[in-house]
Amino acid sequence: MKLRITHITNSLPKLSVAVRILLYTTSIVLSAFTIVYVVRYDEITPAAAALFMLSGASVAFSVLYVVNDIGYIIKNIRLSDTFRKIRTNKRAERIITDYSYRTAATASVNFTLNSIYAAFNAVVGVRSGSSFYVSLAAYYFLLSVIRIFSIRTTLRHNHTKESQRYELLTYLVSGCMFILMSFVLVGIVTVTLSTDYKKEYPGMMIYAVATYTFIKLGFAIINTQKASRTRSPSTMTLRNLCLADSLVSLVSLQTALNAEFGGDAEFTALINRAVGSIVCIVVFVIGAVSAANAARGLKKLKNGEKSDVGA
Repeated sequence: MKLRITHITNSLPKLSVAVRILLYTTSIVLSAFTIVYVVRYDEITPAAAALFMLSGASVAFSVLYVVNDIGYIIKNIRLSDTFRKIRTNKRAERIITDYSYRTAATASVNFTLNSIYAAFNAVVGVRSGSSFYVSLAAYYFLLSVIRIFSIRTTLRHNHTKESQRYELLTYLVSGCMFILMSFVLVGIVTVTLSTDYKKEYPGMMIYAVATYTFIKLGFAIINTQKASRTRSPSTMTLRNLCLADSLVSLVSLQTALNAEFGGDAEFTALINRAVGSIVCIVVFVIGAVSAANAARGLKKLKNGEKSDVGA
């Protein structure tokens, strides 16, 4: 039996609202003290270590109870009269019940943001003569192209054989473009290392950026696994795009962390090279696996067999 987070949250002892609020407040305060201590002091005393462990434990329990609270709130929303009225709208009903359609709808927002970010980096790169920003613009431009075709394919999918074939073709092209993106990423990492590029954030902003990046990466991995269970090529492509986007954010965060805390120049370069290489390989593997699955699905479809994907 698979262990889900709901199995853990449901087994937690029941706490009153006041006690849960106290737990959440304590977690925030302890986390703030931990961050301040790490920033201001280099030495870790036994008292500080105890503070770190207490902070980690309180945050862990808070997360579990927050998940429980969110589930309770969602359950009540679904039982409300307002929610029933919303579901009378066909488009809203489809967004609620159809995971692939919902993924495509949210991806439309990401497409707009990616396009703006790609254009911004292109302008900055051309005006400043920076190959780094030009490479970044090319990467996000490819992300936008794959995303718009995947959205279009998802929205027009009607479970016919021709629709399935079109979806698999889009999946194949997207896989090839992921492979191309991995080489663009090699260029970004190479420029970062060769020009000693450093991204810096003012004050304690780097901690917020690090938190956001890891949360974004965590959700991308979870959603990628969830999309793989749908067997929908377009949905899997859209979730893979989110993962690729998160990986680039990880590379950017790595350079920022080294700029903020890095010591030995050779060790810093080694870490940047290692993280960059892993990210490039992961994006390449995503593309290769997608292209291989699409080609196998198209071959089965041509032979009149049922495809493993796109059914």
